Amino acid sequence: TPHCDARAFWVTGLGGHRTVVESWGYTDEVVAAHGVENLGYARQSFPDQALLALNDGVFSRPTRADLDRLRTEHGVRWLFADSRAGAVSAELAGLAQVRLVAGPVTVYELNRQ
Repeated sequence: TPHCDARAFWVTGLGGHRTVVESWGYTDEVVAAHGVENLGYARQSFPDQALLALNDGVFSRPTRADLDRLRTEHGVRWLFADSRAGAVSAELAGLAQVRLVAGPVTVYELNRQ
């Protein structure tokens, strides 16, 4: 969602894992952009749009290459998908192992290929 409140940190806070995209509203870069386009820091865009596109793409149109890239370049081992945040492709379950389903949330494990 454009200009969503980027301060949520409940996945990392409760899960105890780092994330590639979550709570960027607290980063130095975004806090420094406070007021740009008349938006407060909490509503600034993610600073690395290419990384955001890669991240979002693995949920909406996953490919083995993109999952491998997240794993090798960013150390991603788990994917946290919440269908309330956007559609999650059924193809993802064929590329990553489903480890947990709880209501609208599915957690996937990326396996080494």
